[in-house]
Amino acid sequence: AAAAADDPLFRHVNLFTKRQKYDASDGYSLTSAWDVTTSVTTEHKNGLKPMGTVSANTGSDISAVIPDVIDFDTDQVTVALNRKGQKSFVTGTYYGSFFRNNIAFMSWQNWATGPTATGAGTVNTMSSPPDNNFNQPSGTAGYTFSRKAQLVASGSYARNTQNATFLT
Repeated sequence: AAAAADDPLFRHVNLFTKRQKYDASDGYSLTSAWDVTTSVTTEHKNGLKPMGTVSANTGSDISAVIPDVIDFDTDQVTVALNRKGQKSFVTGTYYGSFFRNNIAFMSWQNWATGPTATGAGTVNTMSSPPDNNFNQPSGTAGYTFSRKAQLVASGSYARNTQNATFLT
């Protein structure tokens, strides 16, 4: 009886994810010792995925699964400058990843409070993942002293930033 009473309140939703991804890369030899390589990837993702929610509006926790909207873009770039000699090599690389979410937040009506005569009842709101940037320069160098002795050094610095505020 409870299921028969609740079933009309629910709605069937087709959950899906669609990705459109494009890649391009190129390399160019500047001289016999120097070359540069690049690669670019761009991806757009959209759809609906299930998201569990919990609300505590009626004195106890109430959970529901709702469709979470997906609509974001990710761009990635890599550029490397390489030098190779008879006994040595040097590589300098930059990698960047840039995420843009086209959905700032989601709002939905709390199913337990429902619409009221004076309004829509309780509306819950939640932040979506914020836009962010990731930048990483790195370098590697090596020298061969003999067939048994080689020295290789590598280092990188990475910084991930986001400037969007979260909902309070």
